[in-house]
Parts: sequence; C-alpha cells; structure tokens
Amino acid sequence: MKWVILTAFVIAVIFGSHHFLMPKFIPNLDFVYRPVAPNSNIDEYGYYGPRANSASHGDLIVSDIYLSEHEVDPALLPILNPLVMAILGFMFYDFILPPVAFLLVYFLSLRLTSAKIPSLLFAIIFIFSPLVGISIPPTSFSSLKYLSASIVPFLGAKGPLLFSRFEFPAVTFPFFILALYFLWRALEEGKRKFILAAGASFGLLFYTYLYDWATFLVSLVILFSLLLLNRKVEAKTVALILAIGFLVSIPYWLNFFALHSLAHYADIANRIGIEISHSFRWGSVWKSYLRDVILTSILFLILGKKNFTLFAYLASFLLSYFIVVNAQVILGFNPQPDHWYRVQLFPVALSLLIIAVHLIKIKLPKGYAAAFIIFFLAGHGYMQYAFSRDNPYKIEKSYAESYAWLNKNTDSGSVVASISPDTITNIALYTHNKSLLPNGGNTTASNNEIWVRYMYVSKLFGFSEKDFTEFIESNRNYVFQDYFTEKSHDSSFRAKSDEMPQELLKARKEEYDTLLQTAGSAPFRVDYLYFGPREKELSGINPAAIYRKVYDKDDIQIYEIGK
Repeated sequence: MKWVILTAFVIAVIFGSHHFLMPKFIPNLDFVYRPVAPNSNIDEYGYYGPRANSASHGDLIVSDIYLSEHEVDPALLPILNPLVMAILGFMFYDFILPPVAFLLVYFLSLRLTSAKIPSLLFAIIFIFSPLVGISIPPTSFSSLKYLSASIVPFLGAKGPLLFSRFEFPAVTFPFFILALYFLWRALEEGKRKFILAAGASFGLLFYTYLYDWATFLVSLVILFSLLLLNRKVEAKTVALILAIGFLVSIPYWLNFFALHSLAHYADIANRIGIEISHSFRWGSVWKSYLRDVILTSILFLILGKKNFTLFAYLASFLLSYFIVVNAQVILGFNPQPDHWYRVQLFPVALSLLIIAVHLIKIKLPKGYAAAFIIFFLAGHGYMQYAFSRDNPYKIEKSYAESYAWLNKNTDSGSVVASISPDTITNIALYTHNKSLLPNGGNTTASNNEIWVRYMYVSKLFGFSEKDFTEFIESNRNYVFQDYFTEKSHDSSFRAKSDEMPQELLKARKEEYDTLLQTAGSAPFRVDYLYFGPREKELSGINPAAIYRKVYDKDDIQIYEIGK
C-alpha cells in the first residue's frame, strides 16, 4: 500500500509541476504566469475557467456569469464542477484531483482482479494515457503511433496531460469512477451502505457532466435488463440504485425544466451545438461499434458462466455507447455527439485489463514492474518539464495589472464594457466583474438580448455600420457559438458549414443604423469602459472626451461611466 501512496504522490508532483516550472521559463518581464491563460486549453480559458472564477466570488447558482435581462436564471451547465474548482483553486487541483483519480482507478481495478501489480500498472498508464484503451487494437496508423507514444512517453509529443484538463476529466472523472466503484461493491456484496453510496454517487453525476450521467443511466438500465433476464438477485440492487439516483437528481431536473421553460431555450440549445436528425449513426463510429462488440464477446466467453454479474457490469458500459451516440433516433437531436466517446475511455480500458488478467497467466516480476513504472513516470515528468519550458501559460503584465486594479477598486459584479473577445474573456476569468457583451456559450441570455448588447457595445466604441458588420462576421462564433453552424446528421464528425444568414445581418445592421441616430444610454447596467490596445485597434472614439478616466497605465485606460 505504501508504494501506491508514494506513486500517488509522484503523480501529484508531475501533474502540478508546470505551476512551478512555467514561471521560471518566462524571462520576458512583460509577461506573468497564469494557471489558465490564452495559450492553455481553449475550453478552460473560455468557458470553465470563467465559471470557476465566478463561483469563487459566490455566483454558484446563476450560471450566466454576465448580467442578463433576468433577475435569476436557471443554471446553464452543471454547478458542482465550478464549485469544486472554486474550492481547490486553479493551481491546487492539479496536485489533488489526478492522484485521487489514480487511487480510485487502482482500488476499483484491484477489487475486480485481485491482482496488485497489474492494477497498479493499469492505473498509472490510464491516468497519464487515458486514450490508450481506445487505441487497442490500433485501427489506423495514427492510433498505432499514439499507442506507442502512450506507452513509451519519450516517443510522444510534449503537451498538457489530459487529466490536467478541467472540467472534463479532472473534476468529472473522480465522481464517475466513484460511482462505478460503489456500483460494483453494491453488486458484489449487496450491503445497504454500498447501495446507498452507489445511488448517491450516480445522482451526483447529474451535477457534473451530461455525458457521464446519461451513459451511467443507460448502462444501469442495460445492467438491470441483463441481470433480470438471467434471474440474478442483483437486479433488485440495480433498481434501488436507480431510484436513489433519481431522488438525488431531483434539483437537477427542476433546474432543467426551468431552463427549458425559458422562451428563448431554442437559442441556448442551438448555441451549444447539437445535431438534429432521427437517423441511426453508422459510418462515423463503426470502428467503435466493432471494438465494443469484440470486447463484449470476449468478456462473455471469459466470464459468462464463471461470473455473469461481472460480465454484465462491464458489458453494460460498453453497449451503452450504441444507445447514447444514437440518442437522436428517439429524441430527434443529440448534443455534441462526438463527446460520447469520452465516457468510453475507462470502460474500454478496464475491459482490456480484465481480459488480460484472465488470459495472460504470466506473473510479472516486481523488479520489471518497478523498472517500467520508474521509466514511465520519469518520461512523463520530463515531458512536463519540456512542455513547461516551451509553452508557459502567460498573459501580458500590463493587462494583469489592470485586472488586479479592477479587483481592488471596483465592486464585485460591476459591469465592464469591452469590444474585444480576449478582454471580455479575461475580465470573466481574472476579475470579479461582469461583462456587458457575453460569450454566447456562457450565457442564458437570448439571441436578441445578445444582439442588443452587441449594438450598444458597438455604439460605445464608435463602430460604423461597416465596423459593426465586419466584427460580427469575424467573431460570430464567439458571440453566438454554434448557433449558425450546420446541425445535420453526423455533422459533428466532419467539416461543417458555418455562415450567418445575410438577410439577418442586413436587418440587424439597419437596427444599428437607427440606434446610431438616437440619443440615450444603454438599457443595461454599465459601470466601466475598458480601453486597451485591443480596443483601440477596433474603436473609433476618444473616451477621454466623454468619460472620467480612473486608470491609466501601460497604454491601458479604464473609464468610469455614468458617474
């Protein structure tokens, strides 16, 4: 056990090392290190980081990190993830969540196999290379190349580790694996405490990740059916877990129905990216189908008679992919269906472990295992060093100082106007302020409200009709996300068209022209105008002639509006 704990400590050091290494590789005094920065993961920087920052300032229930036309909005995305990040912080989560995930993977694997060394090797490989399972067997040259790079890290490219990425999988996976662990303990022992723990863990998934809870739900239904057909008493256990999970999930459904009841719910749904069809998915994912069928068949041959409950447990999570990736057949839509493969990573890898343990009877010498672990961890440690050296996360010091000024000298929740998507994202990520113009993927505002806000921001910054049109055409994916992106069958698995209707743009341009001719302030709260190099490149005004300057340093000015 002490070697497992030591390994978990080394994993924490490797995953968290970039927080200490990257600042040392920023020799330019014009830049400063930030754990989440423009050159880090785009989802962390643009969406999940701002949500976590908002949660750290007490905005836990209202998902819209910008002020919208509603006093209280339902949550747009699950609220548990930003709460966890707000508690742990952008730096410390790397030292905590990956080793926790490693320990959970190890204990579940050990419980299923009773093989200490294979379980330890599996947990180490998976936490650093979670895609390795879906690369076996290799289905293309690229997957073969990835497989070798996963096992022998010195052959791999430098880059961020997947389990450093939040919200998925750093925050969401520990909850998913915990539910898997308690589910098996409940099936294996049938004790009330494990049934309650499994049901509660399943219920918590509704507050972490859509793809986790939906897959887990479908898998439980399949598991129940398999056990019931084979007259296994464990079917009752699964039914109880389902019931408990649904009880825990009640607040989720209340929030979902409140969100769905919004008059502009269609705007929100279309902005996050969906496919609309009733067609069965085949050509784009047939290799995954084939892999799951092969694995299920091998598991049945190995476990079907010997331990049917374990077979059903594993097979249900493999077979659930056929249903979730084709949810559109029943629902008529599927949200970002290319994301469903993420929940397959662990069930596929775990199935391969179970198959290997049952088929390969060679006892692995401890010395060889230790040598591999040292080599593997040292390799990934070096890769993190090289990655930190070549790609430190940073922002300009001048911007960082202006954000620090906002935090120190403005009220929490005060609204800052900017026309630059980069500045707007930074305000949401690094300050306690809100932004007048929202990111379409992080707001419950309607499309119409976003348009009106964009018009007033454009007017504040002196946009001409031409500026108005050029900006929205080049930044429509930021302002409206996937709203104008093709949503036909299988579009998530191929290049897709993305074009704003010209008649819509023409109508909005005419509205903006009318707005330019009118006087009066914006119908939204605006406290400050941010005027840095990005804004100056776009703007056609001199705010100093209109507003009172309250900050002026390094070519960045902040003006107070309406006071």
